This record gives sequence, C-alpha cells and structure tokens, in this order.
Amino acid sequence: MSVSLMNVLIIIWIIFLVITLIFGIIEYVFKAIGLYSISRRRKLGASGIAWIPIVSMFKFGQIADDAEANKRGSRTHYVALYPIFAIAGGVLIGISSILVTLVMQISPAVLSRLAEGEYELLLRIVQRSMEEPAFIIGMIIGVVGYILCLIASVFFYICLYHIYKSCSRKYIVMFVLCFFFSFLYPFFLFAVRKQDNPRWYRYDREEPLEPDPQVEGSWQA
Repeated sequence: MSVSLMNVLIIIWIIFLVITLIFGIIEYVFKAIGLYSISRRRKLGASGIAWIPIVSMFKFGQIADDAEANKRGSRTHYVALYPIFAIAGGVLIGISSILVTLVMQISPAVLSRLAEGEYELLLRIVQRSMEEPAFIIGMIIGVVGYILCLIASVFFYICLYHIYKSCSRKYIVMFVLCFFFSFLYPFFLFAVRKQDNPRWYRYDREEPLEPDPQVEGSWQA
C-alpha cells in the first residue's frame, strides 16, 4: 500500500511538533529555574512569577533593572518596557492573523487543494482578499505588531546583556552566542543562577558600585 506525499508530510510535521514541544518544555524549565534562583538570591520579591508563562517576562525585566541600578544607580524600567511591547505585539499579530484568515476563508478543503499543488488558487484568494477593507486593516495591524515585537526583541537582548553582565565575567561570550543562537539563553541563565560578577554586581550592597581610580579595572569592596 503506497503512502501519499500528503500523509508523509503530515507525519513529518507531527514529529517536528513533538520534538519542538519537548525542547520548548526543557527550555521553559531551565529559564524558570534560572530566573527564580537569581530573583530569590537577590531578594527581588515575587520570585514565583518566574514560573508563570508570559508573566515571567516581568521578572526578566525586573532582574535586568536591578542589575542596571546596582551599577548605575538608575533604572530604565525594562520590567515594563519589555513585557508591554512583547505582549502588545503578540496580541496585534494574533488579531491580524484572525482577520486575514477570516477574509481569505482558508478552510481545510482549501488547504487540501493547496497541498495538492493548486497554487493558482492561493493567488486568486489573495487577489480577491486585497479588495476587502478588513484584509488591508488586518495586514496593517500585523505590520504594527511585528514592529512592536522587533522593539521587544531589542529590549530582550538589552535585558539579557545586563543579567549576564551582573552574573559572570564571561558575559560577552554568552551574549554573543545567545544573539546568534537564541535557544541557548535559558541554559546560560540556569548556569549562572548562583553567580555574581564582582566587577558589576554585589547583591548585598545598597549603593551602586563605583570604580577604584587607583587600580584600573578593579572595584571597591
């Protein structure tokens, strides 16, 4: 009995989804443990939210704020900026996807025909949909959502930089690796959860660290 190409693709897709789900759970656990441990050790409060999806972004930003304030004495309020842009962007992209899908009327039957190679059907659907105001509005909302997510990504890497810098002397190596291979960042958070970089952070100090003018690169105790 021959197996159709569609069935093979479905099986491959299911295997891919299962592997992605398993890896996502592993990443989630390592990230949560890392954020929870850093927050609790630095006495930032409400450390448990590190385990709550989406809400954990606030904890991520809070730790970055604390690291920056410990060094500079001021905060950029990443605790608000990063989550707000990320959540707003995600919501707008979701709304855009719903509007575009409703206007294009993508049904299982249409997907089946596209899988069989009827690509001209997709072209006709797009041409027809572009005449609908709801489709244009949905696309605009989607573009705005992607812009907000891009801004959130910038804040994410800034936060990650501050956190790594406050935890390890090897922060540059970790940051560069995570910039190119973002899936690594939960594992690095887990690895440095019990560390502090004495040049950039002292969790038991009330005042930001100041450089020692007598010895370049050293910090006062």
